[in-house]
Amino acid sequence: MQALQRVGVAPALLAAIPVGCRGGGCGVCRIHVRAGEYRTGRMSRKHISEADETAGTVLACRVFPESDLEIEVDPSAANPITRSPTIAKQQRG
Repeated sequence: MQALQRVGVAPALLAAIPVGCRGGGCGVCRIHVRAGEYRTGRMSRKHISEADETAGTVLACRVFPESDLEIEVDPSAANPITRSPTIAKQQRG
C-alpha cells in the first residue's frame, strides 16, 4: 500500500482496498491487476498461489507499480468486513 501511495494513487482509491498487516501475510488486501506493469515483494502462498500470481491476483501491500495500473478488489480477500468488488483506475502523471 505504501508503494501505491508513493506513486500518487489517490487516497479515495486506496480507501477501497482493505488493509491488514501491510507485510504480505494476511491476505486482506488481495486485488486483481487487470492492466499495467508491476513487480511484487514476498507474499504468503497461503493467500496467493503461484497460479493466482501468474493470473494477476496479488496483495496490494506487496505491489510496486511500474506503469499505470487498473485494479479490482478481490471479493475473496480474507477480510472480516464485507465489501463489494471495486474497480479503480488511476492515471499517473
